[in-house]
Amino acid sequence: MAQQGEVVDLRGKICPEPYVRAMKLLEQAPKGSVLRIVMDSWRCVIMLVSAVKALGMKVDVAKHDEKSFLITIEKSVEEKKEKS
Repeated sequence: MAQQGEVVDLRGKICPEPYVRAMKLLEQAPKGSVLRIVMDSWRCVIMLVSAVKALGMKVDVAKHDEKSFLITIEKSVEEKKEKS
């Protein structure tokens, strides 16, 4: 579990592992927290952003360095429920 303010580094992993790990961290994070993740798999970044937006949370993607991205997610107090 990531601590508040900590940046979780998921670089160097093959997609979908970074996506799966990020979603698990997000699930474990307390509501109202901010999760910061660094990834170098553009495919996983797109998957994560799409999933987070579908849950109704705020997400921002910024360039971290030449080959990686910093994803900042604000875990909403109220999440959208997936339709059954």
